[in-house]
Amino acid sequence: MKAVLILSLLDNSKTNIIMGNFYKLNKSLGKYRALRTNGIVNIGFYAEFSDNGMDQYNDGSFDANIYSDGELVDIEINGWTFSFHIEGRYHLPGSYKSTSFCIEAVDPEGTETSIYSTPYYSYYREGDVLCSYLDLIHMYSHFKNADVAQKFYQLLRSVEGKHVTWRSVDSDIIKPEIGIAQAEFFKEFYEKNVDICKDKFFLKQIREAVNNAVDAFQEGIESYKIS
Repeated sequence: MKAVLILSLLDNSKTNIIMGNFYKLNKSLGKYRALRTNGIVNIGFYAEFSDNGMDQYNDGSFDANIYSDGELVDIEINGWTFSFHIEGRYHLPGSYKSTSFCIEAVDPEGTETSIYSTPYYSYYREGDVLCSYLDLIHMYSHFKNADVAQKFYQLLRSVEGKHVTWRSVDSDIIKPEIGIAQAEFFKEFYEKNVDICKDKFFLKQIREAVNNAVDAFQEGIESYKIS
């Protein structure tokens, strides 16, 4: 795992330390917000973010560590365990824009899983990456296991990537039939949980994902009409 602090030994007596940017992460109205700060405090979520730069093609990479109450420890939510470390890649606008990272987790049943970020076609900003990571892990922690979490990821990406995909790991799920099947699955999920789940923001995410899928693939079906 790459360290965020890069140590460069200049001689036997001096060490030059290059630090990333620090952020405080607060939750408001169901989503996280990132505020620039000067360091880490021992209460709440903080992060140190390092942009590793771009190549000549506007492709770049980044990594970050999220601190929980001042400690670099894995984040435990609803029986899930999520890594405190994030690594990802981005592409700044030219012909397209993208931001991508992987969520490493262990579900309540002890199954290790990797879930990629959504949305993929998003403009790269440090604070947005950190907030997206925390928003996503809190959302996925509502599901009972990795299998259901992966189904919801497939629903989100099948809609977003219905025209084209640049992330090879998604090549098998950018299909209307997968999106329709997962929309049906989560419509039933929503109906079973709407009266017992206390997190209205989570239920809103499920409802919007299903409805967006229905709208997106309805347009796709209509495109086959003979005029």
